[in-house]
Amino acid sequence: MKKLSITVSFIILLVLVGGILYFSKNKSVDIINLSSRDQNFEVAEMVTETASSTYAEIHLVYPKSTSTHLKEIFNFVNSARNDFWTQYGNLTAEEASSMYIREDNQYQMYIDTRVATSSETISYIISLYQYTGGAHGGTSIATFNYDAKGKFLEAKDVFTANYLEVLAPKTRQYFYDTMGDYTQPMAIDSGTEATSTNYSTWYITDSYVVFVFGEYQVGPYVLGIQEYPIPKGEIQNILQSTFK
Repeated sequence: MKKLSITVSFIILLVLVGGILYFSKNKSVDIINLSSRDQNFEVAEMVTETASSTYAEIHLVYPKSTSTHLKEIFNFVNSARNDFWTQYGNLTAEEASSMYIREDNQYQMYIDTRVATSSETISYIISLYQYTGGAHGGTSIATFNYDAKGKFLEAKDVFTANYLEVLAPKTRQYFYDTMGDYTQPMAIDSGTEATSTNYSTWYITDSYVVFVFGEYQVGPYVLGIQEYPIPKGEIQNILQSTFK
């Protein structure tokens, strides 16, 4: 019995260490040396915000922004926070009971931010997790890309007009090659179809353009968020000259 207990403890330790390594790998921040850049081209300071009530809690880490500076991020964070807190932050006991919310099972919202950079851009990759009952919560990703002058970059600023038709078959093949036992043709085909919605979440580094695919978009929930890093050298024909 003692030997079995030691074995179980060792297995648990391995799982915890593996989880820490996985989290560290997927939460890494890639910030290159900014010393040679324009002084206005800086990674925004991160703001930490927490709040808790009887039935809800929030923990947010996001770039410092205003209605004029990084306004897209400002609007996104304010909308998410205010919507969540308006619904769940100040519930009475009666309201919570009618919604089947318990004090020992608070509803939660978390925002975390990663930063990716290239010589021409800074990208903020914002992860939004919400738990509002059920078996598990859900996570979505929003990306905000800016050039050296602080201009928000849309797809048309970075890619040529035919970029979706070029990306779709490459992306589809990538997921067929990497999903293994979780390959679901219907999900992959639908989630990689050449639509602006499927390819709306992306960010840039010096070597890659990375497209982000949400939960369930190309496979089952267990796979979580998926990313497809495409080397810039493979898609020179669909990049605007500034970003090649």
